[in-house]
Amino acid sequence: MDKARIGVTGLAVMGRNLARNLARHGHPVAVHNRTAARTKALVADYGDEGTFLPADTAEAFVASLERPAGSSSW
Repeated sequence: MDKARIGVTGLAVMGRNLARNLARHGHPVAVHNRTAARTKALVADYGDEGTFLPADTAEAFVASLERPAGSSSW
């Protein structure tokens, strides 16, 4: 899978738990943090809980998200 419908940026306690909860319930989740080490740690520690699409940059994070249906002005 190379795109996600849901993304979480900011992987401190709240963001990390939100991303994990969504992933455990079957939603692929794009994840990003200002520091790439936190993103890598999330995937290393909890990657077995679901599908995470890690991004090291904000641009890569946006690129990993599906385009909303009916939006042609992007």
